[in-house]
Amino acid sequence: MMLHNTPNWGYIQRGAVYTVVGRLSHSYKMKAHLNLFVLCILVITGVMPLSSCAPSITRDIAEKEIITFTLELIIQQQTTGSIQYRQNSGEPWLSLPPKANLIIYAPANPEKDKADWEQLDKSNPFQVWWYFDGNLVETQDRQLAIQEWQQYYQYELKAKSWPDRYEFGILSVSRNNKNAKIYFSSSTCPECAAGFIYTLRRNNSGQWEIVDKELLWVS
Repeated sequence: MMLHNTPNWGYIQRGAVYTVVGRLSHSYKMKAHLNLFVLCILVITGVMPLSSCAPSITRDIAEKEIITFTLELIIQQQTTGSIQYRQNSGEPWLSLPPKANLIIYAPANPEKDKADWEQLDKSNPFQVWWYFDGNLVETQDRQLAIQEWQQYYQYELKAKSWPDRYEFGILSVSRNNKNAKIYFSSSTCPECAAGFIYTLRRNNSGQWEIVDKELLWVS
């Protein structure tokens, strides 16, 4: 009696399914690897910029950059051309120019109950500048610089025209040091003044930009 080897159809069918599934799984893995490879190439070549690609900075560097950004923002309002100025230190009130603008950089006011125009603690400013004739002069005696400016340009009104007064301060900086809120106010005449909250962002090029502006008060 001859025995014929009959195929195990159940095993063959299961094996075929396993083979198909295995091939599909391999195909998906190859496709996933290819997509990951293409994504890496795009990031490396800069075609697809990512915010995480921007170099990290410290809080100290961020604050210095924000100060420079705000100073240039102020000076830009004084001229229609390119921003060009000479920065030095001294006592400009010893040789008073016909007109000088006052710029005050002060810490945030820690008081919770404060008026909208009291966002900064101006009793002890960090830095004070006089700006005139393309010169940005940082004063050594900050309180004296403010008093001399007020006495000559506001109280005695000896200036030919009303000078501008600017105040700004950093209210907050994000943990990654790439977002910040600052207070900014300007006064261009006895009854022309306003205060704002600026939201700043440091872009991938390392430049700060204003992304939002909130008006707090106006007079």
